[in-house]
Amino acid sequence: MGRRVRIIGLNIALGVVGLLVLGLGWQLVKRIQIKLIPTQQAVSAVDQYPPAEDIYQIEIRNGAGVSGAAEALRSYLIEKGYDVVEVGNHRSFDVEKTQVVDRVGNLSIARQVASSLGLTEEHVLQQERQDYFLDASVIIGKDYLILPPFAEGAVDTSAE
Repeated sequence: MGRRVRIIGLNIALGVVGLLVLGLGWQLVKRIQIKLIPTQQAVSAVDQYPPAEDIYQIEIRNGAGVSGAAEALRSYLIEKGYDVVEVGNHRSFDVEKTQVVDRVGNLSIARQVASSLGLTEEHVLQQERQDYFLDASVIIGKDYLILPPFAEGAVDTSAE
């Protein structure tokens, strides 16, 4: 009887070890598949957006106080090929007119961003900031409905 109990115990132990090996093998297969998917997406993203030297770093500030406005504009500018490095609220919500602010002393970049948003030259300002590591800032004003993502009705424009 003692020998039979040991054999049953060993069979149970072998079964548990076998299940453990199968589980670890499955996890390995899943990790390999997960690592391959982002690589394939990165390759297709390169074809979709302009080369790195044409990508400008932009920040977006919500100066209108409209919930989701900065995020909606972020998505729109990323689709246009810009690198949106920061999104957040402006220091106040009383900005009347949307502004594109040049931060590096290159007005052509700010003008290009403004053009991508359908804005005229009157919306472009120059305020160079050595402590900013970005090309331009977009400050969303209360006239945000003139901007493409909102004019197309893509966002809920109810105030916070």
